[in-house]
Amino acid sequence: MSSFYDKFWSETVTWSAFLGSVEQKADLWESYAGRAKLNGDELARVKALRGKRKVLIMTEDWCGDAIRSTPTIAAMAAASDDVEVRVLDVDKHPEACLLYTSPSPRD
Repeated sequence: MSSFYDKFWSETVTWSAFLGSVEQKADLWESYAGRAKLNGDELARVKALRGKRKVLIMTEDWCGDAIRSTPTIAAMAAASDDVEVRVLDVDKHPEACLLYTSPSPRD
């Protein structure tokens, strides 16, 4: 693993722990999580992946983009025993975001 993972992986929580701890916009998180399903092609692609993979999601419960995308990433991981998803609370670890900050929010 890279030094980024070495530094932050131990600070993450599982997807289910993150979802259970959501305080802001909990109704939206639950709604998107309940609808996150893979179609046949997507499921086949996930199952075709070889090797163990670790996915670190940097987010917070107030983030609308994360509300829409994170449940689908979690559904992909749930479809494979070789993919592990963990969530890093960026409000608790702002230094992680500083490592990947772009000049513009949409760059």
